[in-house]
Amino acid sequence: MKRIAGVAIIALCIFLATPVFAIPHTYIYSYTGGYISGSGLEHQKDYSWGLDSSQIPQNEEIVSVTILFKGLHNWDNLINDLYVNVLGDTPLPLDPPLPLAQLPLSFKVIGTGDNPYDNVFFNNLNSWNRNGESNAFIHDFALAYGGTGINNATTARDVSYTFTNVTQPALMSFFNTAIDDGNFGLGFDPDCHYWGSKIKLTLITQPVPEPSTFLLLGAGLAGVGLLRRRFKC
Repeated sequence: MKRIAGVAIIALCIFLATPVFAIPHTYIYSYTGGYISGSGLEHQKDYSWGLDSSQIPQNEEIVSVTILFKGLHNWDNLINDLYVNVLGDTPLPLDPPLPLAQLPLSFKVIGTGDNPYDNVFFNNLNSWNRNGESNAFIHDFALAYGGTGINNATTARDVSYTFTNVTQPALMSFFNTAIDDGNFGLGFDPDCHYWGSKIKLTLITQPVPEPSTFLLLGAGLAGVGLLRRRFKC
């Protein structure tokens, strides 16, 4: 009877601890407005997409990020690039700035001159960097060009990029830091003129285990070891 009770308690400890590691959550942001589907992303401008991360609980860590462009295409069949950065903060739309809770987070043109630095996000407004969080380069969405069909840069296609703690640990660490204050964004620097039907950002998170969870799980595993030694034939 004691053996059964001991095994039951250990199983309960492991059961209680396991969900913390096993339940991912998905957060999706989509943009279909005119800056992508209408006038497009113009060569001579930089853009920011302000996003609200306050819906992500503090005890959750982003483990995967996917950026998807639906129907992305260039204005001509030449080699060009669309550089994308993650912004620690998004531009402030008003001066003086509004509190974060009142901040309209959306697409915004933040520069009117060509960016000479390409994969380093550059703009003519200093007010975007609210808390000195800077930015980090994510990916260059270069399209195939010079051929026909899908290899023609004017052909609309879906392109995406995914990074994780395994593939890009430093970038993922920056991303998790960027969302801590409830506000982050994506920066777009087009090397030419691009159009599309949608920009979609997918964040997958997992709860960060509390120290007590590790203690609970550790106690359960230790108990399993003791029982195995005690009842070993």
